[in-house]
Amino acid sequence: MNVVGIHDGHNASAAVLVDGQVIAAVQEERLTGVKNFHGCPTLAIAEVLRLSGLTWSAIDEVALHSRHMPVARTREELLEHYRSVGKPKGRLRALLRRTPVNHLYRHRRRASRMKALREGGVPLAKVIEVEHHEAHAATAYYGSPFRDGPVLVLTCDGAGDDLCATVSVANGLSIERRNVIPEADSIGNVFALVTFLLGMVPNEHEYKLMGMAPYAPDEGVRRSRAVFDRMLVFAADGSPSWGRGPGVPPTYYSLAWLKANLEFHRFDWICGGVQQWTEDWLVEWVRRAIATTGIRRLALAGGVFMNVKANQRILEMPEVESLFVFPSCGDESNAIGAAYARTAVHFRTQGRSPDGIPSIRD
Repeated sequence: MNVVGIHDGHNASAAVLVDGQVIAAVQEERLTGVKNFHGCPTLAIAEVLRLSGLTWSAIDEVALHSRHMPVARTREELLEHYRSVGKPKGRLRALLRRTPVNHLYRHRRRASRMKALREGGVPLAKVIEVEHHEAHAATAYYGSPFRDGPVLVLTCDGAGDDLCATVSVANGLSIERRNVIPEADSIGNVFALVTFLLGMVPNEHEYKLMGMAPYAPDEGVRRSRAVFDRMLVFAADGSPSWGRGPGVPPTYYSLAWLKANLEFHRFDWICGGVQQWTEDWLVEWVRRAIATTGIRRLALAGGVFMNVKANQRILEMPEVESLFVFPSCGDESNAIGAAYARTAVHFRTQGRSPDGIPSIRD
């Protein structure tokens, strides 16, 4: 089973898997020199085919990550987009997403993606779309060393295919989704907006906030942390679900709310507050997911889990028996995840063992 995986969003990438083994994986930025290249990874696709020694005639499927992918933006265009989020133009865009206009836009956007793939030499007859968080979950589980018995799989990021987080139970060649969080309640979007608010580039400089956090004074951290505590609320029934607090807009459109509530807060207070809040939120989410499923082996993926301090907190939890976080678990590795997901489908059809998909460590 030869599968080419493609991610054509920010941090665009391509991969080739042969019978579940990652043979080659390349980010487009490595070939173009454009940091976080956003768009169809034409050069990366050609490179992974070259590295694997395969031609399109030998490829069984092309696994395209995400059913919907936002339009490609340069760094400057991304910053301008974030500037517009809280303005009338951004609010209108948010309203239109709840109308048939959004369906029309996504239809046209899909046609644009297919056109770019076709022009890049990809045989469209072999293309199968893989849902965003399904791809993240596949990297987490099939990339992990866990093959015997159930694994708790968590994905968390800014957003993808209308979701920002999922809880699943994986076993054998199956990943069964148990809980989902809509993108309107995204913790990842909050971190990205705070990154922008502090004059840096979202989807790129979040690590700088994490790095600054330990240097903030406790009292300042407490003041800023109190603002973030108002944004999201866990479900009262103890489940691993959450929603927004009273008066909080969808997180992607919460820039004005954050500005108003963080005014005159020092930059290091904000860094410390958002980092502490993120760590505590993820720890509580993991605790609830373990309590709900009874499963203590974890596999994680999604851009929020690029936060290594949060991962350390999770690893230190007494409830966690063992932990695997997929390397570089943002969208750049979802080319691998999409290919994993399609490989698993064929393995199930053929009655094969999950042991046939080697861990990323192997």
